[in-house]
Amino acid sequence: LYVGSENAFSGWVATYARRVSGAGSFWALTPAFFWSALVGGRGLAPLALRKYSDRRVANAGLILACTGTAGLLASRTLWSSTLSALIAGLGFAPVYPIVISLLSRRYGDRAQRVAGFMFALAGMGGAVMPLIVGLVADRYHSLRLGLAVPLACLVVMIVLQAFEAKSADSGSINSRAMRA
Repeated sequence: LYVGSENAFSGWVATYARRVSGAGSFWALTPAFFWSALVGGRGLAPLALRKYSDRRVANAGLILACTGTAGLLASRTLWSSTLSALIAGLGFAPVYPIVISLLSRRYGDRAQRVAGFMFALAGMGGAVMPLIVGLVADRYHSLRLGLAVPLACLVVMIVLQAFEAKSADSGSINSRAMRA
């Protein structure tokens, strides 16, 4: 879901910005703002991780990515589209590295086997999600509706993170009770 959402957003943001911009060619730089924020956010994430837990930073990132994506869907100007791309890029930034580290922590010695499967799924999501956005946009004649697909995936990831945190918390409570 993550790689697909990131790919779909970054792949379609320029087209969306072009449609709302009216004139000029600045819209073509919109993905650069997304990628700059994503790379910069990955550089800043360790600072946030010094103060907050990895789950909290990942959840904040998902919420910020949702905010940026929803902002893009609501935008009617190039300026608001560009700002939304920046916000989404900052939001997406910490999620993937944190999820990979949580995967390693959760599965321990089995992490390599699980990670191989997860990387394959991530690649498939990255290839398929932009196509799904295009198909939905074509079917309903609305790129805005097509871009609601990655937004829905981000919401699903927030829900999955909540379930994962709950199961991890109950696991740590059980392990503490067994040691006592």
